Amino acid sequence: MAASASGSLRTVDGVASAILRMLLLDEDPGTAVCASPSIYYDYRDGQYHCDGSAEFLGGLKKEFGIDCMDVPHGDNKANDRIVMAARRRVSDGDVVAAMHDADSNFNYAVGY
Repeated sequence: MAASASGSLRTVDGVASAILRMLLLDEDPGTAVCASPSIYYDYRDGQYHCDGSAEFLGGLKKEFGIDCMDVPHGDNKANDRIVMAARRRVSDGDVVAAMHDADSNFNYAVGY
């Protein structure tokens, strides 16, 4: 099992989320790299930002007191994260890999 990410922000969040989803939820790499919701702390504005449903955002506020702002769509540094993951199937030994397809204009990481 492996995961990697490139981008300006949210890379640690992306890798951790993909690995944990494959490990704990037994998801395939494609599902794990495109999973939502995502939450991250933006050191630039000192706020938490989330993408996800209103139910998820309400739960964060109720359970943890976290106010989550929407991920700003026009902020390239907040949206240029690309996550890649790979996992070997136990059943047949094949390696299955996936890469998030957020935007074809991004400079995707190579050498994966």
